[in-house]
Formats: sequence, C-alpha cells, structure tokens
Amino acid sequence: MSFVEKKKCRPLFRIFIDGVEGSAIADTGASGCIASRKLVKILEENGHVFTMKVASLTYANGKIEKSFVRVVNVDVVLEGVKINTNFMCLDNGEEARTCLGVDFLESANIVMELKRRKWYFAWR
Repeated sequence: MSFVEKKKCRPLFRIFIDGVEGSAIADTGASGCIASRKLVKILEENGHVFTMKVASLTYANGKIEKSFVRVVNVDVVLEGVKINTNFMCLDNGEEARTCLGVDFLESANIVMELKRRKWYFAWR
C-alpha cells in the first residue's frame, strides 16, 4: 500500500481509532507512539482511562528528559487490521502529530519500503 502523503515524503498512515478516521506519521526514530492533542481529546470524550507513567524522552536536539506522561491503550485499525497500541500524551506537544513508533511497526509486522513509498504487512 502507498503512504498517504506524497509531496513531503513522510510515511503517513490512514488509521481509525474508536471509529474516527485520522492520520499518523510512521516514526522510525521513536520507540513509542505519541497521541496528538486532537486524538487525546477524542479518547477523553470516549471515556478511555489514562494512567500516569515516568518516561525518558529524547528529543531531536539530543536533550533527554524524564517526565510524567499520561498513557492510554487503544486499538488502532489500519487497513482493517486491529493493532492494540499504547500512546503517550505529551502535554507540551501543542502541535504534535499522532506518531506511530517502532513499537507499533513491530507489533503490526509492518515492512516499509521508503524509497518506493510503499508499505505492507509482513504476513500478507
């Protein structure tokens, strides 16, 4: 399957969470998944339970910071496949997009061919 966004060459997936369609960037530089403010709001409105966790966050500039973050577990539907996923909610991420980290890509068995702008499930 092709990535959604072509002009900026970012691997962008079309996903569904709680029946709501959205998009998420596949981030091979992130170990975990990050929920955008919009996604957090949808999850809160749908009654999802968030827990607090201490996380070690490494930013693009190399800065490492330990911080309390909210975490929520939801099912992400990608091409009809349901993948149980933990999302971190970063309260300082005003403009953060929803990112699917390496943990998601591995658990979903996704193979990405960035040069060809294609991806597929390894088991299909």
